[in-house]
Amino acid sequence: MNYIIDARSPNIGDRALLSSIINTIKDSGRDVKIIVFSSDPDVVLREFEVCGVKYRPLNLKKILSELLRCDVFVFAGGEVVVDRGSALYTPFMLHAAFLVKLLRKKIMGYGIGIGEQHEISQLGKILTRMIFSNTIVSVRDIKSKESLLAMCKPKSLQCTADPVINLEPVSKEEIESYLATIGVVKNGMPLVAVVPRQLLMPLNKFSDRVCNIIPIKLRERMKLTPENFDGKIAAFQQNIANIGDYLVDKYNAEILFVPMFSGFMSYNDDLMCKDIIKKMKWGIKAKVVDNNLTAGAYKALFGKMDLVIGFPLHSIIFSTSMGVPVISFSYESKVERYMKALKLEKYNFNVKDLNHEIHFDQVVDTIENVMNNRDSIKKQLTNNIMALKDIERENIRLLFQNS
Repeated sequence: MNYIIDARSPNIGDRALLSSIINTIKDSGRDVKIIVFSSDPDVVLREFEVCGVKYRPLNLKKILSELLRCDVFVFAGGEVVVDRGSALYTPFMLHAAFLVKLLRKKIMGYGIGIGEQHEISQLGKILTRMIFSNTIVSVRDIKSKESLLAMCKPKSLQCTADPVINLEPVSKEEIESYLATIGVVKNGMPLVAVVPRQLLMPLNKFSDRVCNIIPIKLRERMKLTPENFDGKIAAFQQNIANIGDYLVDKYNAEILFVPMFSGFMSYNDDLMCKDIIKKMKWGIKAKVVDNNLTAGAYKALFGKMDLVIGFPLHSIIFSTSMGVPVISFSYESKVERYMKALKLEKYNFNVKDLNHEIHFDQVVDTIENVMNNRDSIKKQLTNNIMALKDIERENIRLLFQNS
């Protein structure tokens, strides 16, 4: 079994994780029935070709029935234990696994991410200890392993890699056909993807941490935001717009903005992309990608880029696993960890929160470095990504070994 909160909210990273895991299970040749808990089972059936069960309180009887029948509950996700965006995030992510634990069913944490200790609330640590103690777990990086061991003692814990690394892209012809429909044709000029994400709120004062209980989007609506919040968001958007304009001025590049997460309680990446384009001098040279592509299509899309400038982790994983050079902005520790694993940390900028300014000159220097050394970067990237792809295949072996 697997689990997804809301199939209607296009969180491309979550969809890619689910797609990769389901396809890997199917390709194993095992006779396995997969059930996915979702807000919209029709979306699950259409996109992943497996059965879905509506996940809502009124359907509790059916949910419990499926859980009692299952042999193993596969708990997957990106950063499933981290409270940097909201102190409610970890309880929200772990509540289904908690229910499974109460029913004494087998759980496997499948290539999950765990935040740094300072990014996890006391409640998050307690829930983590309850769920992952005496459980089979694979994590996607060594820091996740260290963080989990600091909180509990799993039955088995192995460091593997993020499942999206081995997600199969759609064909070259299919993605080129899509690009043509939005007016993008490779003509020798660079094609650059920009994948923005709103930076997190600062947590410098006690009042910041109290407000952190409330999800970030609700805080914005309730005006519980730091001083000059709107001005800092506008400055952040203008910085990204300036970077886009520089790419057009210097390289005559075409810019594709890719929203990775939109919908209910998201960061509204789609709105962020549109706001940035409005601030660009060369907004006419920029386009926003649809958020209704399949996970495999997104991976193929990133594979067509000459450069990707991204914030969300899975935009970086999509790109690097297709051999495309990246410049990343680590708004959460998971991005920095991944870039270090690929030995690409010099192309990463740490942006802890809204108070950390993105320096245009430094970014431009890094763009110049990447564009002038693309071949050597791609060679280094290919060698390092192959090692991670091999390690990631351990996830499915662990699943079947312990199911």
